[in-house]
Amino acid sequence: MTYQITFTITTATKKLIKQFAEDHNTTVKASANNTYIFSSDSFDNLHELASDFLNKDATDLIIKI
Repeated sequence: MTYQITFTITTATKKLIKQFAEDHNTTVKASANNTYIFSSDSFDNLHELASDFLNKDATDLIIKI
């Protein structure tokens, strides 16, 4: 099972965004208009990434695909 979350990020370089994803053992794909889709087979890894990014619990924002 794979989990995803999407963020619009305008204040970081693509290199920093990629490193942030790698630091959390997730992958990231760039989409249009500074939108980035982060994904992982591990809910815990993606949850940690999202919660770190938002500075709050992100459980309700993560989708299963």
